[in-house]
Amino acid sequence: MPARPLVNAGQNDPYRAIDSQPDPEMFTRILESRGKAPSQVRLRRGFLRFAGIRPGWDVLEVGCGTGVLCRDLARMVGPRGHVTGVEPSRVFTRAARRLGISGTGRGRPRMPAKE
Repeated sequence: MPARPLVNAGQNDPYRAIDSQPDPEMFTRILESRGKAPSQVRLRRGFLRFAGIRPGWDVLEVGCGTGVLCRDLARMVGPRGHVTGVEPSRVFTRAARRLGISGTGRGRPRMPAKE
């Protein structure tokens, strides 16, 4: 039996419909693994330095996936700042909530309650 495709008919990007993929949790693992890669960590740090995020800021990330960047932002804005991640995928939203709670020491990302 051939493997099921990772994309829906007529669409080339599986990230547009994560929740309807055969193994949506696989994409969570991919994003988290990639987010830990040293090259990605360096890239994010450089981008965030360029963006000039400061302690106490309120930050919104749209399309936050599993919250890799949200967790970095939360550390930057600290306990007086606030990070909100918005993500259409329910699988990614659940992962971002779970990982955000355990993944930050200061300031904590918040995922809106509605999925």
